[in-house]
Amino acid sequence: MPLDRRWFGVVLIGAGLMLFGVSRQRWQEWGGFGVIAAGIVLTLPKRFTGLNE
Repeated sequence: MPLDRRWFGVVLIGAGLMLFGVSRQRWQEWGGFGVIAAGIVLTLPKRFTGLNE
């Protein structure tokens, strides 16, 4: 099974949720938000993001 952009985006969303869930400092919260946002961008269809595959 090839790992495509959507799969990697879902993994990033999960990692961001875990980071946000265990955050005890401000930078960890913002890091979690950043990772979640990156995952969301990767899971969106390219017609919304304009990214080429």
